[in-house]
Order: sequence, then C-alpha cells, then structure tokens
Amino acid sequence: MSLAFHSRTVPIAALSCWFLTGSPIVLGLEGPFVAMTLEQARARAEQEQKVVFVDFYATWCGPCKLLDQTTWKDEKVVAWLKEKTIPLKLDAEVEMRAADAYRVTGYPTLVFLRPDGREIGRLEGYLSAAEFIRAGNEILAKKDNPDAGSGPPAGGRWGVPWQVYGTMIAVLVAAGVLIARGRQRNNVAG
Repeated sequence: MSLAFHSRTVPIAALSCWFLTGSPIVLGLEGPFVAMTLEQARARAEQEQKVVFVDFYATWCGPCKLLDQTTWKDEKVVAWLKEKTIPLKLDAEVEMRAADAYRVTGYPTLVFLRPDGREIGRLEGYLSAAEFIRAGNEILAKKDNPDAGSGPPAGGRWGVPWQVYGTMIAVLVAAGVLIARGRQRNNVAG
C-alpha cells in the first residue's frame, strides 16, 4: 500500500525559527533517527562506511505519522536502520533546499544516499515494517553499483526524466489543438 500527499506549503513559524537559529527543527525525534544535518550525516556515513537514509516528511502528513507510529518503532526496522545507515528525518517544508535537491514532491519520500550525496534509490508513501526492510535491502544491493543513481534523481516518480514530462505535455497540447481544429473544419464544412 502506498499513500503520499503532494503539497509544498511552508509553515511561517517553522521558517522563522529556522532563520533565527540557522539549524533544522526536528520535532519529536525518536527511534533510530539521529539529530544532525545532512552534511554531518554524509560525513559520518563516510567514516562508518554506511549510507545515509533520509525520511523527508511533513508535519501534517498522515502516512508520515503512520510511519512514525508503526514502521519506525518496529524493533527489526530500528536495528536494520542503525546497522546499515545513518538515519535522518528532515521536515521537507523546513529543509526545502535538501528536499528540492532530491526532487521531493510527495510525503513521505524515503531516500537512500551514498556518502557523496548521490542517490542510490527511493521509496514513496507508507510502507509496513516488512515492506520497508524488503525494499530497503533491494535498494542497498545497488549501493556498490556506480551506475545505480547518479546524484539527485534524474527521473520523476516513475523513473522518467523530468525533461520528458515537459515534452509529453507539449505533445498533448499540440494534439488537443489539432483535434480542435479538425472539429472546427468539420463544423464549417458541414
């Protein structure tokens, strides 16, 4: 089952706190997650020869809250994350620069990164503990493949390069115009 919400509204209070303190706001951090910046996590991952796992969430997101209540509290998931990753939770509406760099468009978005910041893979939406571990193992199996992921993702939700979406929209608009012109000609001729 996969649930994701799409929005980019930014709470003013959270942004104000971020600008005043200069550090990310992490509310209710518990479970396996560490309180550090993405840059600090990448440095630690390099030292410990692990990958960085980022849970991009929004405070209002129902599936994100469900992950917090179930999956992130599961003992096997906690042990798996601590053993294999440097796990972070980042509020995508506060950490907008990181969310934009990794093209986060829905919540939750779960991103696996090499220590150099290149993306290995991602998961979107709610996953049960068993689903998360299975999918996470599949993604980590690609971590040593230099062709798996090449930085912030080149593809959209279905792995289609972002530039293709613009081309697809242009083609659909042009097809709509041609259909409309054809209908006009048929109406004028008839």
